[in-house]
Amino acid sequence: MPMSAALMSHLVGYNMTWSATVKTVEKSNFFLQLPLIVKRFYPQLIFFTLCVVSPSRPVCRSRTNLRPS
Repeated sequence: MPMSAALMSHLVGYNMTWSATVKTVEKSNFFLQLPLIVKRFYPQLIFFTLCVVSPSRPVCRSRTNLRPS
């Protein structure tokens, strides 16, 4: 959205200024953030785990035969 707004303002000649957000630095490491990562991305992790673990009937593969006859 910001890029499309910038392009549109450039086309119509609107003067647009960019501003930065203030960010604070927090001391952290990977092992402290790992529970948050798992909590946020658990559906994807479950899906890809099923794709790797179930080779007899993979969930992530297409059911159509893409090989030529």
